[in-house]
Order: sequence, then structure tokens, then C-alpha cells
Amino acid sequence: MATTKSVASVLQFEYTVSSETLYWDLSSIDLHADSEFVTAGFSATPNDSSCSAASCAAGDTNCAESYQEANDTDTNSCSLSAGITVTLG
Repeated sequence: MATTKSVASVLQFEYTVSSETLYWDLSSIDLHADSEFVTAGFSATPNDSSCSAASCAAGDTNCAESYQEANDTDTNSCSLSAGITVTLG
């Protein structure tokens, strides 16, 4: 996701399915610190209470719940039937 037509600064919602599990994460690796997403904050909230949510507060340029480096371990997992709402701002 980007706030401009350029893809130089993007927030990524990434996911994959393996068997009956949905693995997902938010990635800020390619998100600039001055992005509107960082300024406003963002989150991802599953509709399944057994899944973890991820939330990055407004202004948090190094949010621990979003990938900052390629080797981070911020991947979440849910049942395949879970829905996830991404909120920007």
C-alpha cells in the first residue's frame, strides 16, 4: 500500500496459506519514516480472538509488530477461516 503513485515507500500486508493455517504479517521494510502511514499509525486485527493482532502507534518509526528488517520474526498465524482487517490511521 502506498500513499502516492510511487512505490518507493510502501506498507505491505503479506500472507501465505499452508495446510489449514493462514500466516500473515505487516512489513515496514520499504516504508519511509516520514510516510503518512507512520504519521497516522496502522494495524491489522483478525476477527478470530485466538489470533494475534499487530498495531503500530502513530509516529512509531520502529514498530516492533511490523517487520523492520528481513530477518525479523513478526509473522502471525490464524485459522484459514479468519478474516483480517487492516486499518490505516
